[in-house]
Amino acid sequence: MIYENSSLHNSVKGACVLGVQYGMGAKGLGVRLGLDECWGNHLLNMHKRAFHEFWTWSDEIEAWGMLHIELKSLFGWRCSFHENRNPKSIRNWPMQSAGAEMMRLAAIYATEAGLNVCAPVHDAFLIEACATEIGSAVARMQECMRKAGEATLPGFTLRSDAAITVYPDRFGGGSEMWDRVMGLLESF
Repeated sequence: MIYENSSLHNSVKGACVLGVQYGMGAKGLGVRLGLDECWGNHLLNMHKRAFHEFWTWSDEIEAWGMLHIELKSLFGWRCSFHENRNPKSIRNWPMQSAGAEMMRLAAIYATEAGLNVCAPVHDAFLIEACATEIGSAVARMQECMRKAGEATLPGFTLRSDAAITVYPDRFGGGSEMWDRVMGLLESF
């Protein structure tokens, strides 16, 4: 496959790497990329060759989940699967639970560090600080997230990005969802 530009190349890599780790098959991969299923199958096979250790681990997770009906996270949270178990859900659960463990630990570390955590936002946190202190607060939050990642995945250092919004700007401003919510609020 020849890529015309690097943004297409990066979107293909991102969709392939993330999508298949979360159980996306060849058809779903092709649809997501706007390609035929045969290209999705080709990319999936390339991923399996490049990351054979991941696939061995993922196959073992699926087999364990199908046989034992239960999986346990790193810190002991359990997930039981019903009679009609979905292999994709079983393969996905270890990654989702590890992410949840990281978020939980990061929230604890941030609270203990005195940061004002307003809310988790998917795989991030919304924090609040004075405009003059926000840079320092963000750096401390990122350290909490790094520390949580290290505790959950020993030997790996996870990086995080940050976006700072300072009054009078608003977090999320300009997105379709934000504009809809604000419109609804103004109607009251």
